[in-house]
Amino acid sequence: KICFLFTGGRKNILSDVQGGKAPSEFFYGAPELAKRGYNVEYLEYTDFNFNDKPSKFLFFRKPNLARTLGKTENLKKLNSADFLVATTNGYGSALAQLKAEKKLTATVLFLPMGILELGSGTARKEVVRKILSPVISLVISKNETDYLHKEFPDLKNQIHYLSFGVDTNFWQPLPNDTRYAIRDTPYVLSIGNDSHRDYELLIKSWKPSYP
Repeated sequence: KICFLFTGGRKNILSDVQGGKAPSEFFYGAPELAKRGYNVEYLEYTDFNFNDKPSKFLFFRKPNLARTLGKTENLKKLNSADFLVATTNGYGSALAQLKAEKKLTATVLFLPMGILELGSGTARKEVVRKILSPVISLVISKNETDYLHKEFPDLKNQIHYLSFGVDTNFWQPLPNDTRYAIRDTPYVLSIGNDSHRDYELLIKSWKPSYP
């Protein structure tokens, strides 16, 4: 049994993915594993009765995900799986803490994304080391994989590069649609809404030799 852990909203579009109306990469390979016969389950914050929005009645303290996941009913849910796939740094950190406390029997597969920034100091590196030590990291960036190998050579056997695929069946211009003038020429499609994406740098760094 493989449980994929998401923040929220993913299960709402699962039927669209299964019907080819939304891209499958939003689920990091879970639908493909399900098609191959694996027992795949999708869990979100609401399944753990967790809300990541600070409450004004708690003096604006941010809710603790590890504490919530460590509750008896949630641990039972987590430990019903053979593998837990943490798709965010928040989940990865929380599950690593529970794993270190020997509260989790499931194997944790963590997809870290920018967990250690370039130039991080010793204190931050030690925090990240504690997170990565009890889990298996599947990094979807080759450069980030190499960087983590360099910073944590003793954890190299636990940090693996996972080639991240794009759903090319979905991401292509509609046929015979004149609005898409680029449909017959090579182009780059980059989608995302987080504040750290630097599209200008992406354009400047692109090389003709890239696919």
